Amino acid sequence: MTGHSRAVETAVFAPTAPILVSDGYDGTIRFWPTETSHDADLVCTASAGTLTPAQWKLHLSGLPYNPPCP
Repeated sequence: MTGHSRAVETAVFAPTAPILVSDGYDGTIRFWPTETSHDADLVCTASAGTLTPAQWKLHLSGLPYNPPCP
């Protein structure tokens, strides 16, 4: 994840909000929105728009292949 200057130590989903909370070895805590449209944008940016069937299976094996990038 970008935002921490060192490795992420812990990441957990908030139980009552669409947020992922992470804390890093740099002593910071970050809040990451997990709305679907935002997540799709992050995936497309991180994968340079190319999410192959093999990458999909590795990270999203429980879901049918349906990449979000145009």
